[in-house]
Amino acid sequence: MTMRHLQAFGSMGLLWLVCGCSVTRPLPVALDAPSLSSYLAEHPAADLRVTEQSGRRYWVHAPEVQVDSLVGRQGYDVPAHLIGVPLREVVELRTGHFSLGRTGAAIGGALMAAGVALAILVENAQPTY
Repeated sequence: MTMRHLQAFGSMGLLWLVCGCSVTRPLPVALDAPSLSSYLAEHPAADLRVTEQSGRRYWVHAPEVQVDSLVGRQGYDVPAHLIGVPLREVVELRTGHFSLGRTGAAIGGALMAAGVALAILVENAQPTY
């Protein structure tokens, strides 16, 4: 295993660790304008994962309810890419949450993988004279 392999392995492990620490959960409100407006007023920093009737899924950042549609930003590009979807086309809304269980499993898995990589390095090490 070369240093380049170890760097790639470490990068993948870091990405796995970051992704493993979160889960999405269904929004605990009805998918109507008053309920959703009330929820967003209480949770102004919410990001929502929208699932449409077509099956398309995407994240909406800084969401707002305007009349009968959910509008917000898609991504964090500048200038902002605004997106809107009528609430009647929304099947499900989910929010991201921290998961202690997944984080523990990810850290444990990362430590085990690092131990295996270290064992392989030690076993393949050539003595220098």
